[in-house]
Amino acid sequence: MVSARAVGSSSGGLWVTPFCGRIEGQKGGDKMESVVNTGMSISDWSGLVAMVVALCSLLSPALTAYFNNRHQQKMKEIEYAHQEQVEHQAYEREIYEGYIRAAGAAIQSASPENLKEYGSHSALVAYHVPENVRDDILKLDKQIRYSGLYDDKLEAKVDLLSKIVTELRTLK
Repeated sequence: MVSARAVGSSSGGLWVTPFCGRIEGQKGGDKMESVVNTGMSISDWSGLVAMVVALCSLLSPALTAYFNNRHQQKMKEIEYAHQEQVEHQAYEREIYEGYIRAAGAAIQSASPENLKEYGSHSALVAYHVPENVRDDILKLDKQIRYSGLYDDKLEAKVDLLSKIVTELRTLK
């Protein structure tokens, strides 16, 4: 950028103008000289670089810590969700296995103890299964509860329990 400055004016003041030439109405306007601005000096550049490096050295650890913490938090959330899913599957498997054992015992021997055990498992498994499996469980429940001591429908009960077991296996 080229600028002009008045030197040695008789009024004693300095006049800076963006052009070279005479300033009208000013004394000493004809004694102007042209000055060329060459930009930033080496010391200006080194100071700027030092400030940028200092700023980066302050921001870099903070940003790294922030992104690391976010990543670890997301990984923990995924881990907790997976652990909850595994525990839920184990819980349901325990319910299904308990029902199958109790139903098998109630079919083979309709003692009061077996019927009581079957009743507790039947209600719990009916709560956790889909509608189509629930219908078969309720059918088996009716057959077990309303059968006599010498029941001729043993084969039908066993077949229905086998069907329920197959349906429960596909739920995993």
